Amino acid sequence: MRPQEQRFFVSSFQKRSLLLFFLLIPFCARAQTPPADEVPPPPKIDEAPPAPPAEEVPPPPAEQAPAPPPNVPAPKQEMSPPDSWQPRTQATVRVMNKIDSTVQSVSVPVGGTAKYESLTIRVSGCYVRPPDLPADAAAHLTITDSRPGQPGFDAWMLKNEPALNMLEHPVYDVQLAGCA
Repeated sequence: MRPQEQRFFVSSFQKRSLLLFFLLIPFCARAQTPPADEVPPPPKIDEAPPAPPAEEVPPPPAEQAPAPPPNVPAPKQEMSPPDSWQPRTQATVRVMNKIDSTVQSVSVPVGGTAKYESLTIRVSGCYVRPPDLPADAAAHLTITDSRPGQPGFDAWMLKNEPALNMLEHPVYDVQLAGCA
């Protein structure tokens, strides 16, 4: 398109837009203002509104309803402190083999050990949060690999924060699934 044609197109578009704008202004103005016969006249400041006739005022009730009871707050339920944990007797651990992508749940009693392929998993303690606090579980795990030179793990593991403390192993991922 040559520059002259482009200017013509732009100016033509502008002309059409302005024409449409000026055509719509009267319709918008009419839609906002109600007709003069529908608008009530403003009240005079000196005049007071008329009082309702005596027959329309309902008589007071013969019996007064009893006053509502004062607002008595509901008794507060005792909440557990945020750092309270309840001991459990068994931990459930999910182990994934990264090579063949198999996942298996292993249940280990507290104070006991379990084997999964070349891993030995020992649980020293397993705790859960009380029911009135957000659900979570924590277990102290000691994980060793029978193959020489493989990393081990000896720390607390949290169910809701698995990346906080995890086994860094080239073959296995271990995650706490819960305590029972």
